[in-house]
Amino acid sequence: MIATKIVEGRTRKGLSQGDLAKISGVYKSTIQRYEKGVRPIRKNLEKIAKALGKPIEYFLQENEESTGNYKSNLPEKMKKVVQFSDSEQRAVEFVIDQILEKRRVLGDLTEIVSHAKR
Repeated sequence: MIATKIVEGRTRKGLSQGDLAKISGVYKSTIQRYEKGVRPIRKNLEKIAKALGKPIEYFLQENEESTGNYKSNLPEKMKKVVQFSDSEQRAVEFVIDQILEKRRVLGDLTEIVSHAKR
């Protein structure tokens, strides 16, 4: 969650919300809202990320997999899906398909951006 990552990044650097506001150029009240769970606009998140010395992708990741703290219990959960009703199984399949499509599109966009930078 972005809010948690902002708080963790700020406290690891020993910064108050006011300190982060001064360094990043984002209002303290805005940082407070973000830390309470309001989704930041990209421009402000970029400023906060720069102030905390983190790439913006760090804040956009949906889990803690990259930090090594995430332990999936997905295989156990997937075993239970066969017990779901047909409509529930279709819903699970739909969600998985949406995630796979998102990953495909992001991969395509990454490739386009990397070619454009050359």
